[in-house]
Amino acid sequence: MRHCEARVRTALEGMQGVEVMEVSNLKGIARVKVSPAVTDGMLRSAVEGAGYEVTEIHSL
Repeated sequence: MRHCEARVRTALEGMQGVEVMEVSNLKGIARVKVSPAVTDGMLRSAVEGAGYEVTEIHSL
């Protein structure tokens, strides 16, 4: 499981304007803080590019 978390974290951390807060395979979440220039589509592409599925994106 840690390997999955590390792959998602690495994919997200590689994006400019993204600060990774939490990645948890157990919870099935990745919490990030992003700059206004980062879109949901960009986040989805990064996670899917790492080989994982995005089921929902919530903005706070």
